[in-house]
Amino acid sequence: KISNLKNSGYFDAEWYSENYEDVKQLGMDAAEHFIWIGSAIGRHPSPTMTNAEYNSIVNQEGVVDVHANEKLVEPQKLNTNNSDDNDIFDLGRLVLETRLFDPEWYTQKYQISSDQDPLDHFVNVGISLGFDPSESFSSEKYLMRYGDVANAGMTAFHHYITSGRAEYRAIFAHQSLTDYDGIEESLPDTFFIRQRKILHKVAVVVHVFYPEIWDEVTNYLENIEEGFDLYVSLIQGKSDHIEQYIKHRYPESHVLVFPNHGRDVFPFTEFLKAGVLDGYQLVCKIHTKRSLHRVDGDAWRRQLYDGLLGSAQLVSNICNHMRRDPDVGMVVPDGYI
Repeated sequence: KISNLKNSGYFDAEWYSENYEDVKQLGMDAAEHFIWIGSAIGRHPSPTMTNAEYNSIVNQEGVVDVHANEKLVEPQKLNTNNSDDNDIFDLGRLVLETRLFDPEWYTQKYQISSDQDPLDHFVNVGISLGFDPSESFSSEKYLMRYGDVANAGMTAFHHYITSGRAEYRAIFAHQSLTDYDGIEESLPDTFFIRQRKILHKVAVVVHVFYPEIWDEVTNYLENIEEGFDLYVSLIQGKSDHIEQYIKHRYPESHVLVFPNHGRDVFPFTEFLKAGVLDGYQLVCKIHTKRSLHRVDGDAWRRQLYDGLLGSAQLVSNICNHMRRDPDVGMVVPDGYI
């Protein structure tokens, strides 16, 4: 199919690669990129032919046979309800699958005329121009978070639906809570630790706000005898100074520094959104709880630790029970639900 395009006389591979830098960044063959991505987002096959002219010829002559006896149709004619992955690359379907497209918001935001279908406009024009599908997706924040996408010259939503979604990259809304504004600039890039090798069946996630509790945590972690992959979230200006100390004790650990936002829950949800914990059988989550507003704060923390990690036998029993019984989704210390 790619060779058909190359031999058609309608496609200039050298020109296409030079004019669309993301082709080289993605490491794709120019003709392959055009067939599966470029044509669908309105890119031209050569300096002497527009995308519309090319699609018109294809529809008439069937120059490029992407699948046996099927012509490459224009994006606006694609069946957006077709979920067959073997069908022609359907950008419209991918957009709808994200559930991020808001036709009313899009029409108002970009002043789309009433006689145009918002989804058709977004697929054929908006994506290539970097338009956002809704208030729930900010291209500016996405590119700010993922410099590799910006450097590749790709528009944010185009990258998200063709690559980023499958890679579990986080997305950001236009509007957010006041105390969340501007936080994206200081977030660690959790995407890149997805490239790490999973070494064990168990993952341990530790949030360290109080660095003085870290040594106590390591004592409890020694009770996980079967081995585990360790993920640690630290807080900027509060606990980030112990990063190398942690790495020295656990050389294979993954340590990320977060802004002080959302207590232990926010960093944990960032791990989840990035797919960092995918592939593990079991995940243990703890944090350096002190509860300074209570006189028994330290005792409370130790009771919680003891209830989950108090001994090697206890940890083994919990793990074995969760593996035997698929109906058990979470274990907490006795008396703390």
